[in-house]
Formats: sequence, C-alpha cells, structure tokens
Amino acid sequence: MLRLGIAETIMPRGRYDDIIKIIDKDIDDLVKTSFYPKLLIARETARYIKIKDNSQLRKTLKEIQNTHPQSTEAKMYFWDE
Repeated sequence: MLRLGIAETIMPRGRYDDIIKIIDKDIDDLVKTSFYPKLLIARETARYIKIKDNSQLRKTLKEIQNTHPQSTEAKMYFWDE
C-alpha cells in the first residue's frame, strides 16, 4: 500500500523511473495480494506517460482481465479493438 501512495505522490512530479523502480523492487512478493493489479497499473501508467506508448499498458490490462477479473482494474480497459 505504501508503494501505491508513493507512486501517486511522485507521479505528478514526473518521477516515472522512480515509480517503476519502487514497484518492481518487490512486485513478485505481492502477486497474491489485492494490491497486485493496482501496482501493475501504477507501474504501466508511469511507463506509458514516460515513453508515450500504450501497448504495454494495454497488454497489462488484458492480463489483469484474465487473472483478476473481479478487480476494478480489470474493468479499466476502454480501447476498442
């Protein structure tokens, strides 16, 4: 939860690399928690803003739809295909 708070605090400041590093540090230990989809979205949003390419964000959202279908993040996919 602390990682999410840090990410939300520093994202408006443009510290996208820091967000990605903070979340990647222990993300494998948090796979079975309810925070996992939120962490993935925060990381991929930072990456998307940094490099202006939404392909990884879209891929992550699709994966969340399959692995965590009841999560709020699973409902965030809004691209038409």
